[in-house]
Amino acid sequence: LEVDGVVIDRKSFVVRADPALAYSAKDHQARERFVLTTFDLLAKVDTLAQAITARKGAASGEAAARLQAIEQRLVGGAAGGRGGFVRGGPQAIRQRLTGLLGTYNISGAQTGTLAPPTGAMRSMLTDVTREMAEIQADLKSIPSAR
Repeated sequence: LEVDGVVIDRKSFVVRADPALAYSAKDHQARERFVLTTFDLLAKVDTLAQAITARKGAASGEAAARLQAIEQRLVGGAAGGRGGFVRGGPQAIRQRLTGLLGTYNISGAQTGTLAPPTGAMRSMLTDVTREMAEIQADLKSIPSAR
């Protein structure tokens, strides 16, 4: 097969679960869906953060304060003073998502798990998804600067 002058060799193959592991093919599929969904949400966080940054430049007063609060919920940041660290407050969505992905990523000598997501992980992803919808609704309710 050749695409745009580049020869691409394609072969089909079947991937099977390692019989030595305690995880089924369904478990692997659940893990993959969870990781891909989490990555998609993280991309949405970055897109929303860029949109908020653009809007904040033209905003003032209450609109600017609301955009700043939404940005805090979304990505964390400067409200905590030096380095943006806030004690006792909820973690920003970005931190929660990267925490969920950390379970599956390879870091140094430690490999990520092949286990499916736990109930707590699925619950956190559901909470983050709900909060993202709330943030998007909040953003729509803030008038744009003219």
